[in-house]
Amino acid sequence: MPFRILAGLFGLVMAVYLAWGWYDNSGLYAWFVRWQADTFGSVHLMLTIFGLGAPLVFMPLGIAFRNEGRREKTPGEIKKTALRSGGIFLVLGLISSAVGYGAYSSADEQSDEAPEPVEVNVTTVGDDVPDAPVFQLVGNIPNDDLYIIEEEMRATTSYTFYAPIVADGYKIGEDEIRFIKVVSSQAEEPPAGRFSAAGSVSNSQPPLLIKDMLEKDGHKLADDLYQVSPGGFGTMTDRDTYWMAAAIAGFLGLMFLVIGITSLIKGAFMRG
Repeated sequence: MPFRILAGLFGLVMAVYLAWGWYDNSGLYAWFVRWQADTFGSVHLMLTIFGLGAPLVFMPLGIAFRNEGRREKTPGEIKKTALRSGGIFLVLGLISSAVGYGAYSSADEQSDEAPEPVEVNVTTVGDDVPDAPVFQLVGNIPNDDLYIIEEEMRATTSYTFYAPIVADGYKIGEDEIRFIKVVSSQAEEPPAGRFSAAGSVSNSQPPLLIKDMLEKDGHKLADDLYQVSPGGFGTMTDRDTYWMAAAIAGFLGLMFLVIGITSLIKGAFMRG
């Protein structure tokens, strides 16, 4: 098998592997994030992307798709490719625009009422956690058990607070944490003690560093864990969802149409 094909397959496999590691907080991605935290005291997004992506994904794919040794296309072939590509993008643009228009036309017919929060008392819920987009979470935030991720940007620094919500009589190291309240720096920092607030639900694990800090402090995390945060998709009305779908589809449709029309015009004026 040619080396270029092997390099391409390796790059694709590593891209999937790293994406799964990011999703599952595991593997080489988890090791590299922990190494940054231990070495620099922080994790840098660009260092993570290029430190892992450059040698394992970008370079192998670059080798696979380089033009070295390929026969140069004739003017006729270039024209044919431009016209074919233009036609494909034009069709994609028309489909996306139609989807966007359909969502836009149907938006006013949808409900404008946000989902009602379902009360979940951490002490009494047991294994019967409701399947609902929004929880009214009731429980306790132990004193000093507030974990923070700090993200430095060009002009500002943002903070995200992660607070375990536990049952009455919670014992560290014995009972599992099943609920975590997530609050951004734009919202009010959650207080310690008794807690009750509504939020959008995500059935997922917290970021790797938050998970490590919780476990380092002796907490046990449940495999089936819920994160609750203010706002989010769970609190959107059906009408808001349709508006968002219309905006995304409309933007993609416009982009595809511009690319398609440009390619068709370019191909029409080419010689060949």
